Amino acid sequence: MPITPVAGLLTASEAARCAVVVEQKGDDPVEYRERVMAGLVLHRAIARGRSCDFVVVGGAGGDAPPEVIRQWCAGSDAEPVICHESRNTRDKAESIARFAAERRTTAVIQVTALYHSLRAYLTTVAALRDNGAAVPVLNYVSDADDVASIHACVLDEIFLAKEIDARLGFGLAPDAYDTYVRSMREMRATPGHRTYLARRHGEARRLVAYAEIGKGHLVTDLPTKEILNSYLPWTIGAKQPCHLDVSADRPAW
Repeated sequence: MPITPVAGLLTASEAARCAVVVEQKGDDPVEYRERVMAGLVLHRAIARGRSCDFVVVGGAGGDAPPEVIRQWCAGSDAEPVICHESRNTRDKAESIARFAAERRTTAVIQVTALYHSLRAYLTTVAALRDNGAAVPVLNYVSDADDVASIHACVLDEIFLAKEIDARLGFGLAPDAYDTYVRSMREMRATPGHRTYLARRHGEARRLVAYAEIGKGHLVTDLPTKEILNSYLPWTIGAKQPCHLDVSADRPAW
């Protein structure tokens, strides 16, 4: 499976002590193991020559216990840091924020499934801000290796949520709709897109319920371009290491 090269996604200072963080979602053990495996591939790619922690957060009913996670990581170069006291997405984000503050993490790369990625990302950004550790957050999707598919789903969820409640932030760029149409036209089928279609309305409602206008667990005051640019575009599950160039500022790709 070919590698999609990535250049300049992190500055040198952001990559100095980054953390790859896998969020558990215990309703599908097979899918969750795939998240851990994708996270290990990503960690191997980034950890060469720099400090990079591998963190797994969970603790809700159905989440894999620590001993199982360690078995999955056996044979890899990663020594997992397991935070197993989190019961929901906000709890998990709080665990990430505490870890980032304690370790002086310079960037968080969060591994999730596509359908859950936007809400998890916005929640982690909020928790990092609230804990005074507002470092860059990037997304790595475990079940979709096609950038157009990812962008189509993320924009679709934002449009759905804004339709439910127009008070949500989400600074829609003037070309957001054109980007959505182009992504739909160019995308190819992925397991993540199939799962997202089955959950899209529920996830949009959760965005509204947990946003600033609801429970305040997440933030929506981000431009759509910034959100889309947070998704790492390289191929998932590649057998060869990805090549991450940290010598330049992150581009708007």
